[in-house]
Amino acid sequence: RAGRMDVKIEYKLATRSQISKTFLRFFEHRFVPANGASIPSIIVVKDDESSSSDDESLPPPTDEEIQSLAESFGERIPEGTFALAQVQGYLLTKKMDARKAVEDVEGWVSEQLEEKRKIQELKDKRKQKKKERMERAKEMRLAMEKEAKEREEKEEKEEKDKQGKNEKDESADEPADIITSDARPEDE
Repeated sequence: RAGRMDVKIEYKLATRSQISKTFLRFFEHRFVPANGASIPSIIVVKDDESSSSDDESLPPPTDEEIQSLAESFGERIPEGTFALAQVQGYLLTKKMDARKAVEDVEGWVSEQLEEKRKIQELKDKRKQKKKERMERAKEMRLAMEKEAKEREEKEEKEEKDKQGKNEKDESADEPADIITSDARPEDE
């Protein structure tokens, strides 16, 4: 029938090999000119004050350098920590500079791990609050059940006491000298 899923696929977190291959696929042909056009240089601007004010022009990375950068990139990201989609998202932010992608990846990893830690803390706090609410609700339910049972027992006792009092009152109304049919008068 329509909309039914017959196959389930588990997507595991990325291995080092997958991360390196993703980097390669992302950058391996990015710097190859089409139709024999000249290869543009990559311009890197340094932010620190110690560098000169002139821009430094670097040639695009060679295939060997891309291979080396891919291996370095894969080693800098902990295995089994991120989904490939997260890695690709990072690479998209550095899509014009393979070298910068490798340079900045450790900072990105730290940011992502910190974000994961904060999210996990929030989840743990929510879980703890839910657990506490459930415990309070259980305690309240048990207290209400106990109160209802005590009230029921009290009402039953009052009903028994009331019945016992009514039986005493009825027996007090009966004459004490009732002659039964077995009794034989001896004075006749």
